[in-house]
Amino acid sequence: MCSPSESATLDGGLTGDGFVSNYVDTIASLVAAGYAVVAPDLEGLGAEAQRNGTAHAYYNLASSGHAVAAAVVAAHKAVPSLSKNWASVGHSEGGHVVLGLETTAGEAAEYSYKGTVALAPFNSIEASVNLLSGLSAADPANLVNYRTSQEIYVGLMATTIATQQPAFQPSAVMGADLVALLPAFRSQCMFPLLASVGMGVGVKTPAAFQGYKADWASNATVSAFLKANDQAVSSSFKVAKPTLVLQGAADVLVFEALQTGFVTKLKAAGMPVTYTTYPTADHGTVITQGRADMLSFLKKILP
Repeated sequence: MCSPSESATLDGGLTGDGFVSNYVDTIASLVAAGYAVVAPDLEGLGAEAQRNGTAHAYYNLASSGHAVAAAVVAAHKAVPSLSKNWASVGHSEGGHVVLGLETTAGEAAEYSYKGTVALAPFNSIEASVNLLSGLSAADPANLVNYRTSQEIYVGLMATTIATQQPAFQPSAVMGADLVALLPAFRSQCMFPLLASVGMGVGVKTPAAFQGYKADWASNATVSAFLKANDQAVSSSFKVAKPTLVLQGAADVLVFEALQTGFVTKLKAAGMPVTYTTYPTADHGTVITQGRADMLSFLKKILP
């Protein structure tokens, strides 16, 4: 969740932290296929945002949608010869972003939005936390890892809500130990954050760690935020443009079972969604394993 502009790998330092994102190779494949690629920093990311103290509105669809639409307009101003047709590609948080772009694509109304490719889009937050509880019970040897993911999911939601609604008190949905770690959520990229939270959970032991409360998602403010921003639970979410969702079955961050349920619901409602899973792909390798399908899909929707 750090800015693409500040790392040569265009992944906010994920590769440097140990997660081989393959973003540069993916962008290179898009350029080789004849596409111009714009990789914007979302609101709150990048050097300027850090200087002026702007917070990253993690998971907020309106915030990210405004950023992408503005990037499309800026790209055409910089290079007027670009085609007026455009599509979006995103992975993980970026996958969540691009699935929701149809509500803000009109801010670049002079250009024609054709559709999206979402790789392992991050959704189903409450369901993911609940699923991890089941995994913890079945695999207690990895309890610290499961609990760390749960604390991060809840902490990210609480952090972004607090940046937008200062009256919201994170302590309403979490205990003192997780509250004490919230500055790390505001300042650290994902892998250092995993280490910080994992150390906190491990040192105290999961049973003693005062983290998210069992009823966290039923808090009125959190519930409203998720209904507005988590496509898997929003009653109004829909896509009208051709959409390709790519998911790895071995992904332990975005779960294939939840993704399949989400996409099945969209398809049952008649939405133009194509879904492909890869049996051996995890959260990172879905990018490389899905590259050919991504390029084939884009060739169809971008004349």
